[in-house]
Amino acid sequence: PFAHEEETEERTIYNAATCLKSIYPVADAIFLADNQRFVRKDFSLRNNLSQINALMVEPFYNLLCA
Repeated sequence: PFAHEEETEERTIYNAATCLKSIYPVADAIFLADNQRFVRKDFSLRNNLSQINALMVEPFYNLLCA
């Protein structure tokens, strides 16, 4: 891991675990994905988030529309 990942990993794991624990009782399914693999350095944060969301749901589009 990179140095910044070592510094923030514990907090990131805690945040992810808290989120999963809170949505588990009300969700039918949970898809976990590592959004870091979709980040592009030449895009703004807003464009990155928009593009990441689109790329992550594209394979599941028909399922999510059902």
